[in-house]
Amino acid sequence: MKKMNEKDLNNLNEQQITMLRILSNPFPDKYFEQLKQLAGDLLLQQLDDAMNNDIMAYSNIRKSRVRIMANGGYKGK
Repeated sequence: MKKMNEKDLNNLNEQQITMLRILSNPFPDKYFEQLKQLAGDLLLQQLDDAMNNDIMAYSNIRKSRVRIMANGGYKGK
């Protein structure tokens, strides 16, 4: 596993740092595999949530822009 520098750590939240510490210092194999799977599932869920939030924000911006244009008030690009 690549060593993380201070800049990388500043971009992570506390939960992600804890998961990385757990994964870099494994427990006995049977526990480590289960923890690795759970950490991966949680990170994937967080990624899905973040992407969904971005998609929803873009969708809301786009919808409001269309409404403004439909009312003849949009003067932007």
